[in-house]
Amino acid sequence: NSPTLCQLYVDAALQPIRREWPDTLIYHYMDNILLSQAQPFTPSQLHHLAEQLKRQGLIIATEKVQESSPWKYLGWKITDQHIQPQKLEIDMTVRTLHDAQRLLGDLQWLRPIVGIPNELLNELRPLLKGTDPAAKVTVTPSQQVALRTISAMVAAHATDRRSEGLPLNITILMGPQFLMGALTQHKIKTGEEKVLEWFAPPLQPRRTIQEQVRTLADLIKKGRLRVIQITGDEPGEIHVPLRQEDLDWYLYQSTELQTALLEGGSNIKIGPLRSPVLAWMMNNRWIVKPKRSETPLPGAITVFTDAGKRSRTAAATWKEGTEWRHHLIMTAEPEDSLQTLELLAVVWALLQWQQEPLNVVTGSL
Repeated sequence: NSPTLCQLYVDAALQPIRREWPDTLIYHYMDNILLSQAQPFTPSQLHHLAEQLKRQGLIIATEKVQESSPWKYLGWKITDQHIQPQKLEIDMTVRTLHDAQRLLGDLQWLRPIVGIPNELLNELRPLLKGTDPAAKVTVTPSQQVALRTISAMVAAHATDRRSEGLPLNITILMGPQFLMGALTQHKIKTGEEKVLEWFAPPLQPRRTIQEQVRTLADLIKKGRLRVIQITGDEPGEIHVPLRQEDLDWYLYQSTELQTALLEGGSNIKIGPLRSPVLAWMMNNRWIVKPKRSETPLPGAITVFTDAGKRSRTAAATWKEGTEWRHHLIMTAEPEDSLQTLELLAVVWALLQWQQEPLNVVTGSL
């Protein structure tokens, strides 16, 4: 009854078939097996497969064999053109922490096909607070709106199947708050982009403060690795949500973006997208140059920030003329770290002098 042993046993039983049919794609999870090849399977191939598995003690139930569209495999419905979830409706009822955990797990599983943006998942993330699975959870009105939006997306969205022989591209889109990526291909007849798979950056960035260009670079690298995993080659094109002048500036300033974009030799594309499949992500948004300098600004006010772990207080201090002034921030949340505490002081300083040149000296970010 061990899932691991079952997986290993079926894998061993399939090894002779893998060696004999090197051009056939064979997936399996436990005893669910998917075989795909360019040409239809012949009766002799199907008989040979059944006999090979039978010799290993595995009997194929004829009523479970699917030879024509739509194919159903591990929760997905696969047609000649598209892939979408079999389960077009998911249970959005959230009363306990366990319900919230189940729902967010289902949504993560659906993301590559449905393309759920981080804006919606970020709205639902507070539902996961706590450790008691039976604890009651209250869904806010804004979270209810997010759930209804996701439910409509699950019912309506699907991805396309890959066109053999054409390169895979990476398309990065800029949403209202977060970036979103897609593996895409050009449609031969129309030239439009079709989406094969969605991918997104993590909701929690690796750094306390992370610029969008670093997230963009990480997302491009993630997409490149996925394309290489599928095809063995680098993407043909990488479309980024940048205007030409901003792209030129970032390529000069950002080592991370240089590596992500230029290392693989892909063509770089910019500008608005005309694909209706991608229009829902509002792809006319752009990443722009930051209003920030790598070197201190001469003649600007200099603010020093700090935070105390024990006092749960953040502070900013600066000099006006010959006098030093300070501002204390004592509105910390219990979950605030030393870094997020000091970030409060940095944000306060940026808001206080948002119309003036400003240098901020901080130690914990």
